[in-house]
Amino acid sequence: MAKRYCVCDSCGMEFEINRLDKESDTMKDGHEVEVLSFTCPKCDEKYVVTVRDSESARLQKEYQFAQESYRKSYNKEDPMNLEVSRVAKREMEFKKKVLNVYMSKLKKKYLKELRRRGQ
Repeated sequence: MAKRYCVCDSCGMEFEINRLDKESDTMKDGHEVEVLSFTCPKCDEKYVVTVRDSESARLQKEYQFAQESYRKSYNKEDPMNLEVSRVAKREMEFKKKVLNVYMSKLKKKYLKELRRRGQ
């Protein structure tokens, strides 16, 4: 696995990201989320990598199912199967886009709430 480095926006220290912290949190509206983050070892600035919830887990499973369907449908030896493969690929790409948009919005909502909390 490749090493991942980060430069802290607060203190400027460059450090290797050794692990992600995983914690559960409840948003103001009662929304339960799981937060993956890492922290600067010098100034303790927290960086949120991703925020997940039950809906993102459902969307992730749909994407994985579509991905598997595409893999199973792909057969370059069979020209009759090409259209089935194209449809499966479009479906997989659509599911991925839906998942990415949802997770981006969820992360923005969570970060906005953190700022309101003063964290």
